[in-house]
Amino acid sequence: MNLNVKTVYAMIAIGELTLNHGKSFLKASDISSKYNIPPRFLELTLNDLKTSGIINSKRGAKGGFYILKNPEEITLFDIINVTEASTKVFECEPLQNKHLCVFKNIFDDLNNTIADFFKSITAVKIAEIIRNKNTVDFII
Repeated sequence: MNLNVKTVYAMIAIGELTLNHGKSFLKASDISSKYNIPPRFLELTLNDLKTSGIINSKRGAKGGFYILKNPEEITLFDIINVTEASTKVFECEPLQNKHLCVFKNIFDDLNNTIADFFKSITAVKIAEIIRNKNTVDFII
């Protein structure tokens, strides 16, 4: 499974919003300039997160984005479900040739292990990584 750059941008945004949680609204332009993220792409990513109910926004000069949920309850799994088509490595259901599903149990176990891993990483953990490193080292 390859995660797309939209997922990385969403992780950065959620990490920054978590660091700012309870303080003030955070502007997309602040995040995009800090991490050199194309502003329009970040706006689209933030809007997807907003549509999913993870974050919200307030308009105006003092407006910006903020987290709706407790950051301990937001997981990487939640983020990936917004930014990726699927979290699964392999799915038998769409295949015409069901003989290719002979290893379905193995792939189901792998899919569950990956999902559990993603669910174990909270927005707080993402924020800690950002705070402690002050840079984000991802290979895309």
